[in-house]
Amino acid sequence: VLRAGPTGRDVGVAAALEPGALPTSAQELLPPPPPAFAAASLRALLAAPDPFAAFGLAPVGPSGAVHLANLALLLVLALAAGATARQALEPWLGADTAAWCGAATTLLLPLHPLAGASIASFEAHGVLLACALGAAASAVFLRARQVQSPLRLGAAYLLLAGSAAADRAAVVFALWIVIVEW
Repeated sequence: VLRAGPTGRDVGVAAALEPGALPTSAQELLPPPPPAFAAASLRALLAAPDPFAAFGLAPVGPSGAVHLANLALLLVLALAAGATARQALEPWLGADTAAWCGAATTLLLPLHPLAGASIASFEAHGVLLACALGAAASAVFLRARQVQSPLRLGAAYLLLAGSAAADRAAVVFALWIVIVEW
C-alpha cells in the first residue's frame, strides 16, 4: 500500500527523512531515501521554522514548506528554460522572435499538466533542483559561447556540477550542452 502511487512514495520519502514517523514494519517497505544532495535540502526545509508564522499567516508545516520549495524551483526552472530558449534561438530567428519564444517557454512550462504533480511530490524535489540548475547552466553556457566569456563558461560548469549532485536527470543537460555546441 505504501508504494502505490505518488502519495505512497511521498510517505516513504517523509518517513526516510524523519525516522520514527511510521511503524517499524512499514519502514521496512519504504524505498531508499533520495540522493544525498536532495535529501540534505529536504532535511533543511523540514527543520526550518515556518516563515509564514512570523507574518501571522496560517502555518504550512514541514510538508507545505517542501511543496512551496518545489513551486519555487519550478518557477526558477521555467525562467531558466525561457532564457535557454531565447539564447539558443537568437542566432537563427533574431532577437525579437527569440524573446517571444523564450517568454512562451517561461509561461507555458509551469502550465504543463505534470507540473502540478512535481509540486505535490516530495520525490520531485531533487529532480526539480537538478533541472533548474541544469537549465540555468544551459542558458549561461549559451551566453558564454556567444560573448566568448571564460568566466561565464566556468559558472556554467559549476551549475552543471550542482545539477549532477542533485539528481541523475542532469545527464540530459550535459548532453544538451554538447548537442548545442555541435
